[in-house]
Amino acid sequence: MDIEKEIKKQNNIKLNHEKWNDEGKWINDGEEWSGHFGTTDILWDTILYPKIGEFIKGNVLEIAPGKGRITRKLLEYDIKLDILDLSPICIDRCKERFSSKVDNYYVGNGSDLRDINSGSKDFVLSFDSFVHMSEEVIDSYLNEIYRVLKPGGYCWIHHANLSGQENNFLNWAGRSSMTNEKFHQLAIGNELKVEHQEYIRWDSVDLVGGKNINLPEWFKDGLSLVRK
Repeated sequence: MDIEKEIKKQNNIKLNHEKWNDEGKWINDGEEWSGHFGTTDILWDTILYPKIGEFIKGNVLEIAPGKGRITRKLLEYDIKLDILDLSPICIDRCKERFSSKVDNYYVGNGSDLRDINSGSKDFVLSFDSFVHMSEEVIDSYLNEIYRVLKPGGYCWIHHANLSGQENNFLNWAGRSSMTNEKFHQLAIGNELKVEHQEYIRWDSVDLVGGKNINLPEWFKDGLSLVRK
């Protein structure tokens, strides 16, 4: 990676660390961000599980779980689960919530999976976190995801789908500049096979709080499934 790209990568990592390692940004362990769908349980049952349920088996890695709103759903299944997050306060909270139910907890550096053994994971996933990561950070993670997946293993990532400013927190909902097409190119560049891509829309009304946040009609995120 050239110097310019490395600087962009480190800048994005710093922004995300400052944002998500701040207790003031968290109200209800992140459950508040499921309000567009009603609750996290509704989000899981109606959207996430139908898309990824068949891949939740064996050795699973969740990247950037925050304080565990999706982690708690993954733990309903008979798997060995590791989680890795850039934020120490998030990992500490997950340890409080889940204790030995999670096999391993890692505080990462925001761009690689150096603590995870090569060829050890059947499934890697991340929801509502890669949306804040720059192209350079995502590229770095995809390189590492290829390394840690078993042959034939799958990875499912929720990422942004818009063009915006380099500082992602100046864009709609803190989204980074990423599209399904760009993600596809990055995946192929890291020797991953793209199995499926689609979009997920966010309701402009928080179904729990009833607050209209006036999301534009075009606002939607990408969902990408890749395989080693």
